[in-house]
Amino acid sequence: MKKIIFILLILILSMKIVHAQNSAFDTSFVFLSSNIYDFKNPTFENSYWPYQIEFNDRLAYEKHSGTGSDIIISYYTYNSNDTAITIISDNSYNTNPSFSFNMIVWQSDKYSAVSRQDLYYSLYDGDFWSSPALIDSSEGNKINPNIHYSGYSDIYCLSYEKNDDIYFRYYKWGNWTADTNITATINNTCHTSSLLGNGYNLSVFFIQDENDSTSKIVQQSVHIRYPLFEFQFSPQEIIYNDRKIRNAYLSTGAGEEYLNYEIDSSDQRNIYGIPVSFGNQIVNYTSEIEGICYDGKGSFAARVFENNSTNYVFCFAFTKYKNDTTSIVLSNNLDPFNTTYKEYYLGDSGVQTSSNISRPVFNFSDDFKTRAIWEKEINGKTAFIESDLIDRITSINSENISVEKFSLSQNYPNPFNPTTTIEFGIWSAAADSELGFVSLKVYDALGKEVATIVNEVLSPGNYNYQFSTVNYQLPSGVYFYKLESGGFVETKRMVLLK
Repeated sequence: MKKIIFILLILILSMKIVHAQNSAFDTSFVFLSSNIYDFKNPTFENSYWPYQIEFNDRLAYEKHSGTGSDIIISYYTYNSNDTAITIISDNSYNTNPSFSFNMIVWQSDKYSAVSRQDLYYSLYDGDFWSSPALIDSSEGNKINPNIHYSGYSDIYCLSYEKNDDIYFRYYKWGNWTADTNITATINNTCHTSSLLGNGYNLSVFFIQDENDSTSKIVQQSVHIRYPLFEFQFSPQEIIYNDRKIRNAYLSTGAGEEYLNYEIDSSDQRNIYGIPVSFGNQIVNYTSEIEGICYDGKGSFAARVFENNSTNYVFCFAFTKYKNDTTSIVLSNNLDPFNTTYKEYYLGDSGVQTSSNISRPVFNFSDDFKTRAIWEKEINGKTAFIESDLIDRITSINSENISVEKFSLSQNYPNPFNPTTTIEFGIWSAAADSELGFVSLKVYDALGKEVATIVNEVLSPGNYNYQFSTVNYQLPSGVYFYKLESGGFVETKRMVLLK
């Protein structure tokens, strides 16, 4: 019996140092397929808090039959895919899902007798998704909805297209407000809206077509006024004004926010990105790719190093057409000085596909996974193909100058909420006053200091301190605590799980 326990103990200890094998979209596999249904339009959840570290995520998609299409949400973690939930199944064509936090919105032709697309929504109460409810049944087609959770007081913001205009409305305390046509004063066609922001400030981005060869990207800033949570619109700003813009998408994560858009030039179409929070430096994501590039979506993650420097890992998925061949291209900059590309063949020029890429999802170690999913026909039906990027969020190392003098233990409990205990030891008196000064600080996954636990001279001995997140309002995620004294530095990871 003792031998069995000893072997189990060795296995458990060994598991602590095992990490997933890194992958940079090296392989692909079938994520979802059927001999009966077509699966289309993979849509990951809109992130409402760009610094949030997630241990699970959700994928919405359309399941098509011969009589209509359902809206499905599939939950997944780092290691597994959970049960799929049907949000709507009514023999109508329900399409273009968009969801953020606990709300999903889509368009439907339920009233096809009057040739109209209407918007519906469902709300999650922590246990169940509510029955589908109508948002807007006014005249005209309401299409391409974008829902975004503000992060406060169950307020959701919605933008969509109707009659060549962009409309905005919000859901507050159980009710939808009346819509606002934010492009009423613009005579040109406006389309392809996106929502971004958190807290009391957000922005609606949309494309305004000037003519057949020129377009603008316009930003409409919106401020939520406390305490009644009323919305105030700022003057619109033009953030790009040049050639014809085909489409626009957002790439977010780890505090980085870029608006991607497509521009034609001779026999080439490139995908560009422009930061929406700071600066105006335009990046050409596809400058090294020949052909027509479109439908580009991206996701950021961050790796933190011992000196608290940060390397942002940017993953990007797009479709490429060249020489009568259509393919999915997946890129990453795991090496910050060299972008790598992986290409997966789809078919000839007649192939239609849609792709998407997830935000990073973490396990309870340092590992994160970013999923790319796209459509591909298999045996006459549209299936989902997946490829993953797997990496580690941190490359933190310990530099112990004297094992006899200092030690830092793993916090307990771990994961924790909201309080955990951190123990460390000073085994002998420091040789000088500098070594006697002890610092114990907590950092988030981006290397930003969030709390100071100890910052003083300590005598030799064992110490334990309680760290509570109550006064810091920290989100769930991976954090690091670092003990420093003189030349001694040791860092350990802990997980806050609310």
